[in-house]
Amino acid sequence: MSMPTREALLSRLAGELEYPPAQVEDAANRMLAFRSPVRELFLRWWTTGETPDTAGSAETAIEGYTMARLMNDYGMEPLGALLTLDWLMREPEIASTALAEGFDDIVWEE
Repeated sequence: MSMPTREALLSRLAGELEYPPAQVEDAANRMLAFRSPVRELFLRWWTTGETPDTAGSAETAIEGYTMARLMNDYGMEPLGALLTLDWLMREPEIASTALAEGFDDIVWEE
């Protein structure tokens, strides 16, 4: 299976996936640079909509994180989880530290 064209990525990111316009170009560039095994996970999700937890297959872990864990424990959408797995491959120490620190919930008081 081959990667979608840049134009196809840009179109789907801006349309169906409703990515913020300021992030579309960067996300497409990062997706085009995916390496194995993130590339294979991406292609399966892009073409079928399946994520490892819905496909019933073994999970690919990178630095202890899986796509399902990022989606379930961190509330990420599939593409966000894939981009994070890619980050974990490229910059494992920085990405792992950022994930371990977690994120803040914003609470609006009236």
